[in-house]
Amino acid sequence: MKKEKKEKTKKLTKKNKKKIAIIAGIITVVIVAIIGITIAIINNNEKNKNIDPETEFVEIDAEGNKRNISEKLKETKTFGNMEMNNIELTAKKNVSLLKANFTNKGEETEKEKIVTVEILNKKKEVISSFDTVINKMDPGETIEFSMNITEDISNAYDLTIKEKY
Repeated sequence: MKKEKKEKTKKLTKKNKKKIAIIAGIITVVIVAIIGITIAIINNNEKNKNIDPETEFVEIDAEGNKRNISEKLKETKTFGNMEMNNIELTAKKNVSLLKANFTNKGEETEKEKIVTVEILNKKKEVISSFDTVINKMDPGETIEFSMNITEDISNAYDLTIKEKY
């Protein structure tokens, strides 16, 4: 009877060892996964900390000239029969240059217009606003537009344009 008990104890011990080894393996995998996820989160947070909100949408060259790289800003804007595209925004020494093409997409001549351009940040808040004139345009006509703005708005996310009157 003692022999039978010892053999059962040995068998249980072998089974227990296997179970313990499996459980230990599972726990190890879970711990490694948690550590890996934690490290990934920390690294991602560090990358986000390095994005300067003042230059998030800006490339700066060796001379300090800034060029806006926001894809949203570059999208074609439409107001009435007018279309604004090929938008470029640059800045140098706190003076910004806004360039774009305006096209009359309508079938009638568009008279001279005063428009308001609003420069928006990522939260779609207005960070600057100015009025400008768009000259008379015949149907299908495209004009190049260029304007200096006496502030650095190069980090704009988007812009809106609407006829003032």
